[in-house]
Amino acid sequence: MCKEQKLRHLQRYLANIAIGPTTLRNQGPPGVRREAIEFLEGLDLRRLKRTKPRDYRRVLNDWTEKLMGSLPRGARKNFGAARKAINLFMVQVYFNRELAAQYRLRRFANFLETPLDLRAASKVRRHAQEKCGRHELCRWQGIRNLTPEVSQQYQVQARKLGKQLGLPRGELDIVLWPADNR
Repeated sequence: MCKEQKLRHLQRYLANIAIGPTTLRNQGPPGVRREAIEFLEGLDLRRLKRTKPRDYRRVLNDWTEKLMGSLPRGARKNFGAARKAINLFMVQVYFNRELAAQYRLRRFANFLETPLDLRAASKVRRHAQEKCGRHELCRWQGIRNLTPEVSQQYQVQARKLGKQLGLPRGELDIVLWPADNR
């Protein structure tokens, strides 16, 4: 198997791992998960080799819009589902040594976003309250109701939490993910 084929297989493998059966549950009509996986399998990660870290958000926004457009009718306005899928996938790619090396992803550690869901948002919100003594974040309304503005507010707080823990934001999911209520 040539290197390019192996990279494509790794990407497909990680897309299927990142978007498990419950990841996008209740995010729209049937087919949301399948479309998200197909989109991620075909994502041109080579684009990141030419992207400066500070421009990663522009790439992420572009990918989010394109994924939203490929979702089934009834889910095409679901920014939260598209962003969560891409962020989960990018965390998997970032932690995969072969793909990370090939696309020079280590330099994006502080620019990758924390995948948001109820558990992650609750932990980020709790951190903001403990650190500031009040909620700086609006109440979590769920993935389906996530807007770019609210997402950005949570990402700013996630970066602060990452700094406190000594982790770049791109690696924060490893401590936010467990299902317990720590």
